[in-house]
Amino acid sequence: MMRQVQVLMLTAVAALVSAQVAHAVDYGTIKGTFTIKGMTPSMKKIVPNKDVEVCGKQELHEEVLVVGKDGGLANALIYALGDAKDANKPMANIHESYNALKAEAAVLDNKGCRFEPRLAVVWTAQKFTIKNSDPSIGHNSFGQPFANPAFNPLIPAGGSVTVPLDKPEKLPFKVSCSIHPWMGSYVIVRPDPYAAVSGETGAFEMVNVPVGEHTFQLWQETLGYLKAVTINGKAEKERRGQYKIAVKKGDNELKIVVDAKDFKTQIDKVK
Repeated sequence: MMRQVQVLMLTAVAALVSAQVAHAVDYGTIKGTFTIKGMTPSMKKIVPNKDVEVCGKQELHEEVLVVGKDGGLANALIYALGDAKDANKPMANIHESYNALKAEAAVLDNKGCRFEPRLAVVWTAQKFTIKNSDPSIGHNSFGQPFANPAFNPLIPAGGSVTVPLDKPEKLPFKVSCSIHPWMGSYVIVRPDPYAAVSGETGAFEMVNVPVGEHTFQLWQETLGYLKAVTINGKAEKERRGQYKIAVKKGDNELKIVVDAKDFKTQIDKVK
């Protein structure tokens, strides 16, 4: 009898500890912006020389650097590193709100003779679909990931194909179309959903991030690693673009500023 009582007490204590541990995991939302400081050149106009009847209907520009009217830096990337020593280790305690995302495919579209989005984020729990929304013309989408198999499907007008991306990638890899060589995009594959890309205004949002200090990778296609930035007014330098950021419960503001002069050498080639 005494042994039964002891077992029941131990079970109750274990359940209480488990509940306390579960309750101890709090979450916060990062609401941030990427901004470029200083003058930036206009990107050159692209004049299509193939399938002009479709590709010539819209104005196309080089997209290696997209800056909004207020200096917002588009297509900049931030993602969590679950372990700074192992970039492919997932963040612990992924919030349950992300369970629904597993049923949604991450999509890269061939649309208007350009890739959309410029930078696609894929969680390894998702399927990755490449579409062709352009009428009457085909596109191929060639990607050569670091950890996953290379792919190069030919996608007819209105078609789509699912490409397996089962392994996380430490860095984004490029996707191109050899039929229309001005087209280019990047794809990042992560082991958790904690990644965000800045939009036209430079803004991004990452919801339900576990509270605590985490290491985040900052990346932009022209520079690669963002090695020198100002974060919330404080100048930071890190040769791999990996920065520790404390996340508190509730909303967290994150203002990331990059100096335009850091882009000069790369941008002179395409302006």
